[in-house]
Amino acid sequence: MYIQERNSSPILLTKLTNVGRKAIAQGNMNFTYYSIGDSEIDYKSNSILKLIKNKDNHPKQVSFLEKGDCVRYFPITEEMENVVQLTLRNNARDRGFFDKCIVDTAKLNSELFKTEGSFRLSLLDGTKILDLTGIILEEQFNAINDNDVIMMKIPNLLGVSEVNVNDTIFPLNTLYFALTKTNLSGRFEVDRFLPYFSDYDGSDDLIVNYWIIPSKENALSYYSPSGQTINWNSETLEFFEECYSGDTLVWNMNMPYCNNIIGATGCTTDIDNYGSQGYESTLHYLSLCNECPELSGDKCSDQLESSEYYFNNKTILHFSNFDTRNEYGEFFYIDETNQFSICIPNIMWHNRSFSGSTTGDVMGMRFITTSTVKTLYLEDDNIRYHDLIEDSDFISNDPLIVGKVFPDLKIVVIDHPELSNVLSYKSNRAYSLPPLTAKQILPINGTNTGILKRNKRLYMTYTFTSNEGMQNIVPQGVISYLDNVGNIDRDVEFIIKDINQFPYMRVPNDGNFDGNGFFANNMIVLYQITEIGDKPVSDSWQMVDFTTNRILEDIDQVYIDPLKVENRSSYINSFTLTEARVTMNGLGVYANDVFCVSCNTSNLTVGDERFFMGNISTKIGAYIYKKVINVIINEKDITKTSNTSHLNEDFLLSELSFYNSDYEQIAVTKTSKPIRLRPNSVTEIEINFDF
Repeated sequence: MYIQERNSSPILLTKLTNVGRKAIAQGNMNFTYYSIGDSEIDYKSNSILKLIKNKDNHPKQVSFLEKGDCVRYFPITEEMENVVQLTLRNNARDRGFFDKCIVDTAKLNSELFKTEGSFRLSLLDGTKILDLTGIILEEQFNAINDNDVIMMKIPNLLGVSEVNVNDTIFPLNTLYFALTKTNLSGRFEVDRFLPYFSDYDGSDDLIVNYWIIPSKENALSYYSPSGQTINWNSETLEFFEECYSGDTLVWNMNMPYCNNIIGATGCTTDIDNYGSQGYESTLHYLSLCNECPELSGDKCSDQLESSEYYFNNKTILHFSNFDTRNEYGEFFYIDETNQFSICIPNIMWHNRSFSGSTTGDVMGMRFITTSTVKTLYLEDDNIRYHDLIEDSDFISNDPLIVGKVFPDLKIVVIDHPELSNVLSYKSNRAYSLPPLTAKQILPINGTNTGILKRNKRLYMTYTFTSNEGMQNIVPQGVISYLDNVGNIDRDVEFIIKDINQFPYMRVPNDGNFDGNGFFANNMIVLYQITEIGDKPVSDSWQMVDFTTNRILEDIDQVYIDPLKVENRSSYINSFTLTEARVTMNGLGVYANDVFCVSCNTSNLTVGDERFFMGNISTKIGAYIYKKVINVIINEKDITKTSNTSHLNEDFLLSELSFYNSDYEQIAVTKTSKPIRLRPNSVTEIEINFDF
């Protein structure tokens, strides 16, 4: 007599058979029949029976519990089947170059760099030579390879010490340069001109801290764990990652361009030579290089008021290192309470809220997703994304949309050109600049003297230059443009679009200088006139100097006063672009030395960013589809068993088998102990298949 163990429920385990796995591969999986069996039951035994669990290639059922006239295979009806979608979510590990990415107090993880060190600020002499002879240790010099990138932090110019060199608190510029070793130990050539601080008072006593990032050729392998390929485990006959030694902590960053950059010279006039143009295919896939500018209205041009033209660089953040594991599940899980977050501690974002211009005393910015799900192709309800916006905790106005987060593709595309500018290694600045806004006015000097002729388009932006410090920076990235569709030629007046958007700009000789942020001596407007509908040409931008006494600080009239620059009166600032102004203050064609590099592909050039200097925080999600089959066994329907040990007592169940339409066994469910089918009772067993 079989004895059933008390106070213990049976555990059921279901496995697909080899035939079932093959059917999935062939796209021919169907559950058509099931059978119940008692193959391991010895009805004569007096022991508490223990059943072995089913195996991946489990043999066919041996004995069957039958209904009626020896019916062993029972149909799986539509009422018995159901498919349920479940969503799982979990916190992904925060990944990035910062141990703790609280925007105002982030700490750089020095272990993620090849080496680090420091040198005197006076060594930044405006040349292309960085001479660390006698400063850098021999082992550090040997650890640096040609084309590795140095990330250097310009110190507080008054010598105010930071709490720790790895802390990102005070608003200081972080710059990037590619290094090439010279014949002299400790001496490097860099890819473009260094900042000029040699003559700055006290520069011999100020310390620049630096960190070394691997070159673009070696960066991916450097930051990936040693397990880079999937291998077959000969002991378990399963896939596994060989020699896994740690997590990949940093995200990739690539910056393809939709058009040639402003002021390009040399090989950089050809967009195909930019470092990340291989990712242009991603922009094409996502339709992010549309011909029509992104405007605030519903048409592709305004008449008198300027519009903004986002025509240039995009930034793609992706987790595509050599790590083969799926670190982010099936998708980013984003809803009303679970946001995707980007923390960028070492940028000075112009729209961050402070008491006003010049008052920014901490740096960093966070961008988060909205909860609204949008799609790129509405007709197909395809390619989901969420807008990436400024975190409202750091701003005082409506949040600006700076990009898109694609949860299913698990990538981020930053399409705000000024944010991309700040993230670019070649920008020569860690601060962003607010855009201009302009409008057409009647020509100041009379009819037919306007600078913008009828049926022409004018593009414009601006940049700052300095006599020392960061002398050559990338222009402001959001291009304003106007179309003259009227009957007369017109002049153009402009202002900074909003006030209080120079929180990090300083006036060194105004008595309140704190040594942080940035400063400038000149304001240069860049403009270009084309046919309506034509794009600007990279080497045809004209420069006009708008450095007047009206925007300079009164003392010595040397440094630009941001409070005066953002004055709302174009007349007071003399911010009017006219033919006469161009004649008197025109500086010729703009050629940006930042981008003037050789065509050697090993050099650091436009788009050669490889890693995102920030942190990513998100919840991750996965869908589980449960195929549920409810098997209901009415004991009175079971009339016999093919098990010869049966003694005309209760039937016991040890397994269920599932079959396709050809009666091939595709799955087996085993119980950890027999299930008694009691007289005049119904036993219901729910089988779940997770996919």
